[in-house]
Amino acid sequence: MAAKHFFFLLLDNADTGGDVIFRSSDNVHFYIHRKHLEFSTDGFPAGDNLITTSVTDKSQFVPLTETASTLDLLFQFTSPETPPDIGDVDFEDVLALAEAAEKYIVHSAIRICVMRLRDFVDDEHAEEIFSFGSRYNHVSLIFAITPLFVVKPLSEMAFVMPPDLYIPWSMYREQWLKVKVLLRCPLDSLGTDPEKLKWRQRIIQAVNKIGKDPLLIYHIPDSILVADLRKEETKINKYNSDMYERLFRWRDKLVAEVERMRSLKSFVEEYRSKKGTNNER
Repeated sequence: MAAKHFFFLLLDNADTGGDVIFRSSDNVHFYIHRKHLEFSTDGFPAGDNLITTSVTDKSQFVPLTETASTLDLLFQFTSPETPPDIGDVDFEDVLALAEAAEKYIVHSAIRICVMRLRDFVDDEHAEEIFSFGSRYNHVSLIFAITPLFVVKPLSEMAFVMPPDLYIPWSMYREQWLKVKVLLRCPLDSLGTDPEKLKWRQRIIQAVNKIGKDPLLIYHIPDSILVADLRKEETKINKYNSDMYERLFRWRDKLVAEVERMRSLKSFVEEYRSKKGTNNER
């Protein structure tokens, strides 16, 4: 397949072209100014190791492993112009750009990619975002992902997260496990009392929703279920007084435990403060 030639930075002719040629994995040539690379990046070959050539001499080039679409975005971050808007770039392309930015240490691209990746925090992309954030120690991404990963065993997380996050993660996860235990319905399944069956069914439904979306734990104090239990507390119901007392104690203990919950970030800050380190990116 013949190589394509892409004159970058809106270069209309050879006289204004860059003095370094890079070739993408799919055979597209990029003509880049070395001075821009030296100023804006730390990971591209520099000095005598960087091939300098005339744009009319296409035999000298630096082969790169990234595709043309990724390099097209990446090199825009190395120019003195305004960085590109990647607000409409899809997840796969943003992640590829982020990996390239880390590889060649293009600081402006790294910062913007991390911000954009936060827009994709959901079940579908959680694994890849967590992996990227862990490998490059972007704890802000890890903070955003943690509620989706908190149910994973520590044995699965120990070898994929930055070492200095393991202890804070363990403490963060412990509080979730306490709430998970408290979420068990306080009413047994015995008997046919309609009030008891009604509340048991509502609690089980709420617990099942939280199982699918752990972030709902944070909304327990303001949930409809808790609000309805508070309404019942104002009523006089001697027939079911024991059942409601049990429900009220369960509600109060659960709400108090949720309100005491701390973010992973707070555990990390406390841990690093005690260790005398701060490596957040």
